[in-house]
Amino acid sequence: MKIFTIITLTLLMGLNGFSQTAPYANFDASDDSFIDMGKATDLNNIDILDASDKITITMWVRWGDKTKTGVGNWANLFTAADSTGSGDNGVWWIQHNQSNNNFEFALHTSSRSYMTTTTSPNDGVWYHLACTYDGSNMRVYINGTLEATKDKTGNIRTFPATTRLNMGRWPNASNNNRKFDGDIDEVSLWNKALNITEISDMSTNPESVTGVLYDATGLLGYWNFDDNTADDLTNSGNNGSNGSGTTLPIELLSFEGISNSNSTLLNWATASELNNDYFIIERATDISTNNNDWKNIARIEGNGTTNRITDYSYTDYYKYNSTVYYRLKQFDFDGKFTYHKTIAVSSTNSNTLNVYPNPSNGVFIVSGLNNPSTNDIIIYNSTGQIVKSYHKIPNNFKVDISEFPSGIYYIKSDNITVKIIK
Repeated sequence: MKIFTIITLTLLMGLNGFSQTAPYANFDASDDSFIDMGKATDLNNIDILDASDKITITMWVRWGDKTKTGVGNWANLFTAADSTGSGDNGVWWIQHNQSNNNFEFALHTSSRSYMTTTTSPNDGVWYHLACTYDGSNMRVYINGTLEATKDKTGNIRTFPATTRLNMGRWPNASNNNRKFDGDIDEVSLWNKALNITEISDMSTNPESVTGVLYDATGLLGYWNFDDNTADDLTNSGNNGSNGSGTTLPIELLSFEGISNSNSTLLNWATASELNNDYFIIERATDISTNNNDWKNIARIEGNGTTNRITDYSYTDYYKYNSTVYYRLKQFDFDGKFTYHKTIAVSSTNSNTLNVYPNPSNGVFIVSGLNNPSTNDIIIYNSTGQIVKSYHKIPNNFKVDISEFPSGIYYIKSDNITVKIIK
């Protein structure tokens, strides 16, 4: 299987708004660094856009290095274009201008139209990009603010037979494949024009799309890379094939904390590792101050390179009265590091939600819920559908979803949600 780099960054708020906390796709502008969804005519539900006059595409984008060898002019982010003839023969292009100084949105109805933003993206800064067409106007929003508009009419053209859907480049060998160096996350494709309120909500909630989980009306495709794949989380199921130009340092399956009377037990597991030197565990009691409170508390040696599931644990004897936060910082042998997700652990007088073993064959034990008279849990599949629910469950309750297909599910109790893998 081809793979690409998935890395994480803990949530920060800076001058350019919110950035990402979950895994995201990293592209290095090499020849094999891309995601290919396949021929547009073979993709599920995408043909709804044919002869339609409405579309929205949203994503988070962060440049790595615009001067890096391999970066092409008009560096492309998410494009449906001709893979054999001219790359200018296509349906839409989410890209940059020729010098990569601005974002650019192009759309083909009866003819192609282009529009460019005023924002000039800086290296290392996250931007939320939303491009819409409603049958009379094209619009581009940056970080929830309208930046560019263009009058345009007509229905979106029918996908040519050679059109392919790509991320991180355009699917044509010309112009150096217009390759991109940087990170992309939370890509969504819609058959309607989202309004400014919906787009603003998405730009200030980096880990969400509009609607309840992934079943929002009009949502045709959603790729958030949280399970270290380019799988589409909607019912369309248009999963990406990943170029081999970059690698996956670790594939983190789970990270959880269990509060005891005088300590916190931290458990995490990796599905695979590549050149994993060690982990640093960081702890904070306040994450509202742009991460100034984070402290290194332990170093745990990694397992180098392995394709086997590896379990790790650490006990922290720090005493606290309410909530404490933990995150993992993983280092490769070359000194590069990656932040993985932040978890919150409440003291033992509060509910927690612990699920083990995770992953499993479908049978899980749920613990940490301290009030059986009010303990309710709901289990969702990856498309947001409820598959099971339980009312007033005791502690150490067995949940059995073995009758459902293998994949990712979510167990929710009150405001706590845990991802489980069957």
